[in-house]
Amino acid sequence: MHNKSENEYYDSCKKQELWQPMFFALSFFHAVVRERRRFGNLGWNQPSYDFNDSDFRVSSRQLFNMVESNDEIPLKALSYLCGECNYGGRVTDD
Repeated sequence: MHNKSENEYYDSCKKQELWQPMFFALSFFHAVVRERRRFGNLGWNQPSYDFNDSDFRVSSRQLFNMVESNDEIPLKALSYLCGECNYGGRVTDD
């Protein structure tokens, strides 16, 4: 988060006590997935698929919307959207 608009976005959540730890977890997950690239296609069935910032951006927006619009975060839905759709969309091997 380096520019002002990203900082404003991060700080704009009304439920900071839920948002901050969940955003940190998503950021950590994204970092692990990106670092995993160093091992080549071992474990990935599509060696050409590069997890990038758009995967993280759309996941963080979905997380933000779920935190803002729900009293309790629907973890099953969030896990499906981020894990299966956003990051796992091109992974076809179980």
